[in-house]
Amino acid sequence: MQKPGKMLRDDSVDPRKLNQCVDILGLVGNASVATINGLSPTAGDAYVVTGIAGTVNPGTVSVVEGDMVQYDGTNWYKVVAMSGDVPPAGTRVTLSTQTALIAPYTDATDDGKVMEFDGADLEALIDTGNAQDGKVIFAKAENGNYENLGFIFDGAVPTGEWKTASPGAYDAGATGGLLLTGNSFSVKKDGTSIVTGASGSKAAMPTTGDKELTPAVTDGDDSDTGLAITNTPNGDGMVCVFVNGGLQTLGDGVKTKDCYFTDDAGATAMAIADIVATNELYWNGAIAEFDLDADDQVDLLYNFTS
Repeated sequence: MQKPGKMLRDDSVDPRKLNQCVDILGLVGNASVATINGLSPTAGDAYVVTGIAGTVNPGTVSVVEGDMVQYDGTNWYKVVAMSGDVPPAGTRVTLSTQTALIAPYTDATDDGKVMEFDGADLEALIDTGNAQDGKVIFAKAENGNYENLGFIFDGAVPTGEWKTASPGAYDAGATGGLLLTGNSFSVKKDGTSIVTGASGSKAAMPTTGDKELTPAVTDGDDSDTGLAITNTPNGDGMVCVFVNGGLQTLGDGVKTKDCYFTDDAGATAMAIADIVATNELYWNGAIAEFDLDADDQVDLLYNFTS
């Protein structure tokens, strides 16, 4: 009988198969130092060094037979050091799906396979069988491309490909949401109603400023109140104008309401979504059926966050 909290042994599980890490993603094949130095490589291309020792450039990497190098788009780096002139036993790689494979591998046959070295040969002879649709691997890739990234296989050998499961930029929802950049999540913003920073996210709230303002005396329509909005409202939001506690009708790009904001001394009215800091408030005394005087109190209500 199984004891509480204790799992039964499952002999069908091969613990070696639980290691889904690879040391290099994108091995093209085996090549001499001279051959590698004559390539026009693509970022991510990797090779097992064969033949005499030498220096791989660009990058000035000293290598010997059995070392494994990878190109990052600018320089070559030694990712795996040899052991006894061959890659160490247990070293795992995926074969390239972006660059045509060369010997000892067969292009258009082995592409994408996850292979393992046995510690006795320069060729990875062990096919782990992990290149299957939906299989996930992680790239250790110390000093190489894709270090600590996850990949998922899409398709089947040899036409499938390893697609990154941790891309540089990823929408966490089909219509927006979270943005993943590198190893950091951030809120994907639509507009300016939310401000994000190192301390977190902050929603715009009604500002405490622009309250209990004293207007200039107005006379009829298109009169300058002497008042200007201090901040640009967040999210193209509404601006409410109160006079002595009463809500007035603000023109939205028109001069035919109680009042409007302008950036050209009353020649035109701003659309509410376009109101920005320093826009001036103009008053239409005839339309509102009263003018403003120095005893009145004007409050502007709008959302803002610094």
